[in-house]
Amino acid sequence: MAATSTVEQQLALITRGLTGLDGIAAIRDILAAGKVAKGFWAHIAYFVPLLKLADFVKAGLDVTVLFCDLYAFLVNYKHPLEVVAHRTAYYKFLVRGVLHILGVPDDKVHFVEGSSYELSKEFTLDNYKLSVLTDEQDVRNTGDEYRYATKLSVLPQLGYRKRAHFMNPMVPGLSGSKMSSSVPDSKIEFLDDPETINRKVFNAPCEDGKVKDNGSIISSYTKAGVLEIKLGGGELNSYQSYEEIELDFAQGKLSSSTLKQAVAVALCEILAPLRQIYAKNKEWQFVENLAYPEH
Repeated sequence: MAATSTVEQQLALITRGLTGLDGIAAIRDILAAGKVAKGFWAHIAYFVPLLKLADFVKAGLDVTVLFCDLYAFLVNYKHPLEVVAHRTAYYKFLVRGVLHILGVPDDKVHFVEGSSYELSKEFTLDNYKLSVLTDEQDVRNTGDEYRYATKLSVLPQLGYRKRAHFMNPMVPGLSGSKMSSSVPDSKIEFLDDPETINRKVFNAPCEDGKVKDNGSIISSYTKAGVLEIKLGGGELNSYQSYEEIELDFAQGKLSSSTLKQAVAVALCEILAPLRQIYAKNKEWQFVENLAYPEH
């Protein structure tokens, strides 16, 4: 049996920064029994969930990343399956590169493509059963959290064990609204150069002293761990945690300009090794041209 303190430390690492924590007791039981819990994450494209994958690996989880290639084709059918396949390959390079700079060994995370099982007879039959067991109108009129909760609740009726389900908070765009691929300055791209990162961060709204509903500089890029990774640099060298930063920001002791400077510096330092990996990887560059020929 694992020591309780170790189990609680693992749980704290697994759940930090997450919401909608459904199934913590089941995860605690698995860890307390000395077993390896399995972590599964879909729709990876942003830094925040990749930070959580690093947490999962540090906590000893067996982590799998799902690349939703078939789903991507269905919701954006203007691109043929061949292009979707190239984009899947591109994101594999990207995710592997980000995890590398976060210190996650390649063999600690498994990659799975949705099309590898979603076209099977077994998956199709389970989908039909799921359709019978769920209320279509309720699912259609509610958000992702309810839809996932509904699916989880019926898993035992399909012959599967109920899963634990955690969610990471949505990261707002730099402009304060939702991130959008059609609005380049609404997000930091993984391969953005320092000049672009600085411009995007310094142009982002961030009202002094306001913590809630104040864009993504204080609420996401700082809170998600960007400054936790590089804490101690520049004018923020006296801080030991995000909570201290938030408190001083709320009390007006830390200005938005100083905070933006720290976030920009941290992002540039964190992403610099990824740009170096990309620059040396000709195969990744070749795949990018096939995946995004319009760029």
